Amino acid sequence: MVIPKLSLPPEPVKIKETARKKAESNEWSFIPRHKVYNLFLLSAQNIPKYLWNYWKPGLEVMGIRWQLFQRIISGCENDVRSWAEGAISWEDLVERIINELKSEDC
Repeated sequence: MVIPKLSLPPEPVKIKETARKKAESNEWSFIPRHKVYNLFLLSAQNIPKYLWNYWKPGLEVMGIRWQLFQRIISGCENDVRSWAEGAISWEDLVERIINELKSEDC
């Protein structure tokens, strides 16, 4: 299978800032911070939808549909959280996600 080049989308700074505010807010203090990140960034589909909108044509060429894409992104939850917390760059996160996509047996 030919793997199309997936471009680096602009960093979704507003999504990242909102995730941090939610994780640090009293409103969400009843659950651990990492779960707030997972809820907002992954369960609410903020990062998956953002990337899907940029990569959809290339992903479909690879045979990756929305449901599979969601599962692959969910497997990168620690990386997504690390990006939201500022531990890794957007470029590093996207590279890790692309590597997961390429390793998926579609």
